[in-house]
Amino acid sequence: DGLLPSLDPTLALTGRVLVAAATAGVRTACLASSISVYSGANRLPFDEAQQPAPRSGYGLSKLAGEHLGRMWGTGDGRRAVALRLAGLIGVGDETGADRMLAAFMDRARRGEPLLVWGEGGGGRDLLYVRDAARAVAASLAPEAPGGVFNIGSGRPHSFREVAETVNQAFANSAGVRFDPTRPEDRTVSYMDCRRAAAELGWSPRWDLRGALEDMRDGGPGRA
Repeated sequence: DGLLPSLDPTLALTGRVLVAAATAGVRTACLASSISVYSGANRLPFDEAQQPAPRSGYGLSKLAGEHLGRMWGTGDGRRAVALRLAGLIGVGDETGADRMLAAFMDRARRGEPLLVWGEGGGGRDLLYVRDAARAVAASLAPEAPGGVFNIGSGRPHSFREVAETVNQAFANSAGVRFDPTRPEDRTVSYMDCRRAAAELGWSPRWDLRGALEDMRDGGPGRA
């Protein structure tokens, strides 16, 4: 029952948008799915041929949304694309793990050391919003195929690496401090994005350092 609050509103909204799109004669729909449709039950790197195994209400909602899109795409002349986006980074990130990046950037601007839990292990696939926007545009091209595509950097970034790269981008010489008394998340998640390169002609252009420097200079936010 605890999953229902996160599932129902998301699916209802997705369904209403797709119905409205069909009514308006829209022929292509791009759905923003998520790396969260995968989990530790999947092998690394995650690829589109695997059976998704979400372990959160959010991941379940995204996977269910993909199924709605697939059903919508069976209509005459319609095509649905689902982009499984990695962890998005951009100016103004304020949710979940994004708060860590925002905190790092704030401290780096003030010339303070960045605080990392444990040894800064684990790893996340991170995607700059500019690359995410490019993926959406590629998926809407007339010649693009429908289906599901992983969209990410294609590799994990450890929390330690993120902190050190923030310091480099912001020229912060205060360094990184590790707190071994705080529990760290050592899980690793990242995706194989070769299908997007082969079929959509998309691959990431922004590495973490370049994205952080662009954010430092006022680059785009997530919205």
